Amino acid sequence: IWHILGNMLILYYAGIYFLNYFSPKKLLNFYFLGAIFGALVYMASYNLFPAFQGTGRSYLLGASAAVMAVLVGIATHIPHMRIRLLLIGSIKFWWIAAFLVVLDVIQIPLNNPGGHLAHLGGAAFGYIYAKQLGKGNDIASGFEKMMDWFGSLFSSSKKAERRSNLKTVHRRKTSTTTSSSTYTYRSRNKREEQEKIDAILDKISKSGYDSLTKQEKDYLFNAGKEN
Repeated sequence: IWHILGNMLILYYAGIYFLNYFSPKKLLNFYFLGAIFGALVYMASYNLFPAFQGTGRSYLLGASAAVMAVLVGIATHIPHMRIRLLLIGSIKFWWIAAFLVVLDVIQIPLNNPGGHLAHLGGAAFGYIYAKQLGKGNDIASGFEKMMDWFGSLFSSSKKAERRSNLKTVHRRKTSTTTSSSTYTYRSRNKREEQEKIDAILDKISKSGYDSLTKQEKDYLFNAGKEN
């Protein structure tokens, strides 16, 4: 559990500095390709180096190679950036990366040699990738495009949902327009009715109620009932 916790802490703090200089996609490139490169170094070592012959089955677990790729990558990009560590004080970024790399080298003959070789493979990829980015050469552009394509497979449903929302908005706009037209029509009728009532009342004030026709009397009576 301490190994997992250590990886999480290193990735968290290294990732904060990393994202100040690179995009989240670049972080994924370093992480996933670092893990793949570390696994390749691990498999090649167990199949090519005589020291690993006869060791029996071996398993590769964990994300240390990926974490080392991110750490060494950002340390290569900003080697002289100083950070403050608890109980240690201010040190340069590359000192931390160098310490962990040397620690892996020392532990190869002691325990878990394949795991430490995978860590070194991830660190090597992080160093090479960061150097190439500094020269303006993105060696992981193909991998990034593949990841974008893979992500687009899962975003098709979201696009369909957005299109559905657009249709709903269109229907709502149409409904609003219809409602507005109905309101305008009713308002116009109300105004015409009021004008007719005013004309009848003017006639009463000038000539009296008896001067109204039966139709005008009925209209005035019905209007009074509605109000």
